[in-house]
Amino acid sequence: MGWKRFCALALCLAVAACAAPRPRYAIEEADTRAAPAAAAAISEFRQSQGLGPVVVDSRLNEAALAQARAMAASDTLSHTIAGDFSSRMQGMGFIWGYSAENLGMGYRDLAGAMRGWKASPGHRQNLLLPQATRIGLARGRAAGKNYWALILASPDMTPDGRPRL
Repeated sequence: MGWKRFCALALCLAVAACAAPRPRYAIEEADTRAAPAAAAAISEFRQSQGLGPVVVDSRLNEAALAQARAMAASDTLSHTIAGDFSSRMQGMGFIWGYSAENLGMGYRDLAGAMRGWKASPGHRQNLLLPQATRIGLARGRAAGKNYWALILASPDMTPDGRPRL
């Protein structure tokens, strides 16, 4: 094989390797069991800052679970791995007034994730979103790592004060 052909083949292989899809990892665990504890911890933190509490919303849990699973399966911390946040929120079939998302990777437990989020200015701001009244939290585990997804939101309200469905 000539030098030019060898270089052309090597270049093609290098380019093909860059375009390879991310590997999929077997999800070891994925659940929303920590969501009630998260709501309690977030509510306590918010109340210490003069804000109202939050409660768990099953639809937000499902959205967080899908995000945590997608991150774990691809071993990637990303707000867009399962679609952009706005599209994922609209896809839940519920109209949200305000919403925010905190993600974390590697935290052993909820307490660790909460410490990390409180210490990060942007994540802390999300925890203290004044309009937030509901949360969803999930953890996915793959490749020996935990992936956390927290969604904070408030429903869009009708003029007479009912959540708009």
